[in-house]
Order: sequence, then structure tokens, then C-alpha cells
Amino acid sequence: VIDKKDVIPVTRSFREIRSFKNPPPSTFCLYTETPGKFTSFYIDYGETIGIDNRPTLKNRKEWYALSELKPCRILLPVALLDRLFIPISDRPLICDKRLYTLDTRKPDKVWLYLNSTIFLITIQLFSRKGSSSARGAVMDATVEDYVDVPVPNLSLLHVEFDPEKMLKRRPLRYSEEIKQEDRIELDLAVLRALDFDNPEALLRELYS
Repeated sequence: VIDKKDVIPVTRSFREIRSFKNPPPSTFCLYTETPGKFTSFYIDYGETIGIDNRPTLKNRKEWYALSELKPCRILLPVALLDRLFIPISDRPLICDKRLYTLDTRKPDKVWLYLNSTIFLITIQLFSRKGSSSARGAVMDATVEDYVDVPVPNLSLLHVEFDPEKMLKRRPLRYSEEIKQEDRIELDLAVLRALDFDNPEALLRELYS
């Protein structure tokens, strides 16, 4: 038994995420600087069986504490296959090593651009490539790749698009995703926000 205030949901793998809206994870992680009564019992028990002396833990100030992990609503995947999307959650989460958290003051606004085909192609171009599979080349993006990928000034970008329909469904494989009405509407809205001329014609070329 652990005090509820001392845990936080953690997404362990991108494979757990099946929709544009990241569902509440079923896994929780100890995440506290001020353990409650029951959590203290849990920590004390861990020390009686020597967990605090394990090589990966013994040099921490508090062996059970996860430092510098800020919970965020947007998770960036290390690897993408043929389902090109960036998930968002209703509440801030932490994640495991095959995902990165994105800290932004306006997650809903930033999320729109991150799910545009323009960004999803761009991160593919600027990331390292991992191994190949039957479903295509695997993107293997580092933190540095996400930092270096060129994007417009998102604080000035006004994308006129209602994401509710998209948030209620699962992303599809790329060849089917680009046929979806809401996908087309989002991409057109992003192209218009970027001041491209004739976005309809450009979108056909982009998908091709």
C-alpha cells in the first residue's frame, strides 16, 4: 500500500498508445519528495532487502526519487513506423526511455502542428534512422534531433482546426490516414497558417 499522492502515471512504451489522445496509463511510478506514512513503510522495506544499494540507485541523494522528470501532456516517440502521430493526454505524465516529454506552456496549440503531416515528414528527415522492418524504416530520434528539427514560431502560428473528432479515434497507417477528412482538414489548416499559396494543390503533392 502506497499513499496515492506519492505516485504518478507512467507510459512505458509508445506501443501502449493506440489513439491520438493518450489514455490514462495503468502503470504507476513512485514519484515524491515527501513520502506519506504508507509510502515510508514501502521505502523502509526496500532498504531492508537492499534495493537502495543497487548500482543504479546507491549514488542518488534519495535512492527512490526520480529527479528532473517534469510531467507533461505531450509525449514524443523515439521511433515511428507507419502510424505517424504524436499523442497528447488530459493530465501530465512521465514516461520511460523510448519516449520524451515535451514541456510547453500551450500543449493543445503545439500539438496541432506536431500532428501535421508537415512536421511528421520533417522529423523523419532530420532524425537518425534505425533498423528496417517489413513496415518500413524505423525512425530513431534522439533528444538532439527533436531540438534541432526546424519548426516555425509556434507561438505565432494560429491553426484554425477543431481536434475533437481526431482525438476520439485511432491513428491509421499512413496510406489510410491521409484519406481521413479530419487529417486533410488539419493539414490544410496548418498550410494556411504558414501562408502557403494554393494549399489544396500543395497537399496532394505533399501526400504523394
